[in-house]
Amino acid sequence: MRSRMIIGTLVVAASASGCGNAIDTDIVGRTALARDADGSVLVLVDACRGSVDSIGIYAGRQGLADNEVNPTLGELRASSPQSGRIEVPLTAPADPWAADAAVVLSEDPDSLFIVIASREGENAQAAQVSATQNEVDALLPGHVLTASSQVVSEAEFHDAC
Repeated sequence: MRSRMIIGTLVVAASASGCGNAIDTDIVGRTALARDADGSVLVLVDACRGSVDSIGIYAGRQGLADNEVNPTLGELRASSPQSGRIEVPLTAPADPWAADAAVVLSEDPDSLFIVIASREGENAQAAQVSATQNEVDALLPGHVLTASSQVVSEAEFHDAC
């Protein structure tokens, strides 16, 4: 329930500007989380209706005042916009992806983190996903965690886009 409230808060915050006018955000695909071969967090993006070139990783809202922004845990950037099926390991992004600095998730495995894949300078993003490290660690091989903490097969995730 807590993660749904946080996601809703972020969606509302992303869709409204400071003056109260709505901003149109193009949803260009979906985002999911999985584990790679060594057990690290793997970000999957299906950018099937556009492209992304930035993946932001943010802490949840626990302990924050209403006027505080979610802390940034890390950012990954591609050298050029990427479309189609994208896989990026958080701890070891490979070309064309690079981290501005090392992505550091909370030491608390029950602490929520949020992943948003977007296109810099445009109002375009893939549907975001949030999870805890424990939720990602509990995934069976071949399964991913999508929005609303839904676990589906990786094939089902890709087929939905």
